[in-house]
Amino acid sequence: MQRLTSNDALLLIESAVMIVNSGHLAETILSESIAEKNIYVLESDLLARGIQLSDQLRTIQRVDYDGFVRLAVAHHLSCYLK
Repeated sequence: MQRLTSNDALLLIESAVMIVNSGHLAETILSESIAEKNIYVLESDLLARGIQLSDQLRTIQRVDYDGFVRLAVAHHLSCYLK
């Protein structure tokens, strides 16, 4: 999170969406830096796992697959973290 700039976007997909679940260890880290970062979560992955955004993380933007593509086009340099 410290390396993200205001020009970057972080899209949480697949199992990464688990960190927005209430009570997850990373919830605190995200909530502390969410105001100054562009953080997105793939809506279908949230639904598939039965996850709702915690109250602290309600400002994370939900995107559909079209939004995923728009982010990929807008941020042509991307990386995949395992």
